[in-house]
Amino acid sequence: MKITLALIASLALVIPLSASLAEPPADGSPVKKEGKGKGGNPFKKLDLTADQKAQIETIQKDSKAKADVINSNNALTPEQKMEQRKALKAESRAVMEGVLTPAQMEQVKESKAKHEKKEKADPAASPIPEPTPVP
Repeated sequence: MKITLALIASLALVIPLSASLAEPPADGSPVKKEGKGKGGNPFKKLDLTADQKAQIETIQKDSKAKADVINSNNALTPEQKMEQRKALKAESRAVMEGVLTPAQMEQVKESKAKHEKKEKADPAASPIPEPTPVP
């Protein structure tokens, strides 16, 4: 009986605590997601026009749909999937960069250089590398 009461009491403390951890901050600041991508989305830091935002959003949606097709294709080996996703990423990025003005492209290049410099200075801070495919 004591064990049951102790269990109920501990659950009564844990459940509200876990619910409060899932809530966004009260000040409205965004919640940082751990392990999401390598350097974030450099396009979000640019002063994009509404038209540019719409174009980039369309490109990203198309890219996601193509990636889903690649990932669900059971005829491909994991290595082939990885290569196709890598090519898709490069293609999508090139198309998105074509939407930017020369000044915005310069900002993207500076951001990329800063990120690479930071990774070289502190390799421990760099994101986890992609796993090597096992034959």
